[in-house]
Amino acid sequence: MKLNKESENMIPSDMYMEFLKSLGLFPIDNWNQFEAEHQIEMKPKVRNNHTVKIRNQGKSTSGVYVYFDGETCLYVGESSNLGDRFKDHYNESWKENPKGRNYKQFSFFKQYQRPLIVKWIEIEDAFDRKIVEAMLTKILKPLYEEYKKTN
Repeated sequence: MKLNKESENMIPSDMYMEFLKSLGLFPIDNWNQFEAEHQIEMKPKVRNNHTVKIRNQGKSTSGVYVYFDGETCLYVGESSNLGDRFKDHYNESWKENPKGRNYKQFSFFKQYQRPLIVKWIEIEDAFDRKIVEAMLTKILKPLYEEYKKTN
């Protein structure tokens, strides 16, 4: 048996949703949450209170996170250090792509230089994080997934 996009045997999103519900991971309304003020411009070589505030969210915590612009899901990710990853996404809103690199997140997050809601939950095991991230990506259909295909 082979699963592919045309296959009738694809696992439907609602099965992932039910599985995550059984673990208490969905809906994500009860996850930790903060507002990431991506509209505050980052100044070069200045460590401002804003980046410290963002980094302190989930600092040294492993987990899965979701970025929202209002009700629209923008991005689903996972990290072994959420605080650093949140700061990275903020920086992507303002920094240029590193020379010789094509990081799609940089151009993606530049479109959202405004307050964004970030929801996150602690999940220590790296394999479990990847699985939850993949399931949430299938359920929430973040805009970044389409952006990756077209850019």
